[in-house]
Amino acid sequence: MTTPIARGLGLLIGFVIVLVGVLPAGAEKFRPQDETARAPGFAAFKTRFMQALKARDVAWLESRITSQSHFGFGPNEQGLSGFRARYRPEHPDSSLWRVLEKIMGTAGSYHPEEGMVCFPWLYRRLPSSEGDSRAVILGVEVDVRSGPGAQTPVQERLSWEIVEVLGQEGSWVQIRGPEGSLRSGWVHADFIHSPMGPRIGFMRQDGSWRIQFLVSGD
Repeated sequence: MTTPIARGLGLLIGFVIVLVGVLPAGAEKFRPQDETARAPGFAAFKTRFMQALKARDVAWLESRITSQSHFGFGPNEQGLSGFRARYRPEHPDSSLWRVLEKIMGTAGSYHPEEGMVCFPWLYRRLPSSEGDSRAVILGVEVDVRSGPGAQTPVQERLSWEIVEVLGQEGSWVQIRGPEGSLRSGWVHADFIHSPMGPRIGFMRQDGSWRIQFLVSGD
């Protein structure tokens, strides 16, 4: 004999199943997963690295560069000379510090088979797809606006979603939102990152962590 409680529970479960069936598919998220605690000695190194970043300590940063470090994909973009030519770290308008603050402010991935740590975590962790133009929203409740400017209306807010990049105007990136969200909108470049965007890799050499690469693009 079915009890009233059992009947009620059955109705509730059936209602939930029906409700889930009619709701739009949830947005695909890619929340940060920091793996760097597993990398031997990396926590202390990162603390020192962030201190140098805050102090704009070019000398210390350059001490982490080897002749094998690369900063682009051309033949003359390696070592100290490649670093200085690419980033001009002493110049007041150098993009170096802004780039490092953004990518080092996220989680990192650890690849023990190579002895490498990479930032941001989504580089080499976000599953790739053919013709990939995807990126990840960096943060919680990030404004998606109707146009490329802070004065345009907010259409919706996204948190760690995977989105498609459609284009860019200045500091604003046009995106197509995930399923269940609005079709397109604009996000400030500080709050979105692509796996092919700026990224840095470190490798442990001679008992110390060194910069293996700091590049952007493919």
